[in-house]
Amino acid sequence: SDLDATVSVEKEGAPGGQNNLTLRINGKPDASSPGDLSTQILLGQLPLIMKPDSKDVFVLGMGSGISAGTTLGYPISSLTVADNCEPVLRAVNLFSPWNHGVLTNDRTHIYHEDARTVLKAVKESDRIVQIGSQRRSGGNYQAAERFIKSGQFGDIVMVEMTWNVNQPGRWRRPDLVAKVKEQDLDWQRF
Repeated sequence: SDLDATVSVEKEGAPGGQNNLTLRINGKPDASSPGDLSTQILLGQLPLIMKPDSKDVFVLGMGSGISAGTTLGYPISSLTVADNCEPVLRAVNLFSPWNHGVLTNDRTHIYHEDARTVLKAVKESDRIVQIGSQRRSGGNYQAAERFIKSGQFGDIVMVEMTWNVNQPGRWRRPDLVAKVKEQDLDWQRF
């Protein structure tokens, strides 16, 4: 647990003895070894495919390190990662089989501070900046963005999205749900 986040890595056995890992931040799945592997790899590689002569890459948020690590397969000079959540940075090693040992690569530079500070410095340079998609590519989120930008709500100062992972059919711990009793919940606090 960090001042601003609770971080966990869950391991599930899979057929063939392969373990599937899921990184959760505040209960929300943020990265996994099998589930969204292709998206994580694409997020790291797509900017370099678009600008192959890039030598410096900046990643905002480490997550599992898979997006950042995939950039190391390109002839870049440096990879700068900003993440101010210490438990996330500790969890990265658990994903080493998929993230190409991003923390131990000589080209990787980790800034454990507020990402806005690092991002400001990067904007003043000529670097690729890669930020995770966090489901922003989904059609429902794009439709919401279009509606907000349409002005039908009036002037918008800020938008905050909440993703409910406990919706029916999506809860990943049915055995735990079966143990929950109504009298165990603090309904006043809820």
